[in-house]
Amino acid sequence: EVENGQMSLVGRDLTTIPPEAGIRFGKTVRQLDLNFNQIQTIENLERFENLETLIVDNNELEGHQNISPCPSLTTLWVNNNNIDDLSAFMKIIKKNFPNLTYLSLLKNPCCPSNLDGNEEEDYQRYRYYVLCEMDKLKFLDAKPVSAEEKTQAMKVGRRVVRTSQVEPPPQQNAPRQKAKKGEPRAFLRIAKYEYQGKESEGNRFIFNDDL
Repeated sequence: EVENGQMSLVGRDLTTIPPEAGIRFGKTVRQLDLNFNQIQTIENLERFENLETLIVDNNELEGHQNISPCPSLTTLWVNNNNIDDLSAFMKIIKKNFPNLTYLSLLKNPCCPSNLDGNEEEDYQRYRYYVLCEMDKLKFLDAKPVSAEEKTQAMKVGRRVVRTSQVEPPPQQNAPRQKAKKGEPRAFLRIAKYEYQGKESEGNRFIFNDDL
């Protein structure tokens, strides 16, 4: 079912986006939450003509994808997956999601993180590369994009990161837990966008006292 333009298919053991969901509800869905499934590739989006937000956290996505084009998409969350080849993934989403402004890749092998013991410089190089490829981004991972950062990215972006050589974070192979019914929703505010998906990796920076 679709409620206020939002469809939730969280924790359904899906291996792909169900084609029938697009056939039945595609024209009315603006936000699609596929958190905690086993999806390996972002296919079957053709009928989601007005989709703006796609949440595929905690799945099995890899860098090489057969992604369906979705020009209306502005927000993509793919936290805690198996994306290791940043160059390949950026090339694909740049082509198929040309209007993307919000992107989060936290806890993927391609994404360095100070929380995992990597140097801040490694993470900044990664950001420059992504921003150089996706120049419309306003928000990357847990941090907004500044005008200064974007300018610097345009100068050095493609030359500063080895896109498939980042060591995966230690918790990458930890078992993922299914979303539990009845748990409170967490909120992540980004400009005018409010994400209300359960158990988002992006929300690991937000604590209960802040809600």
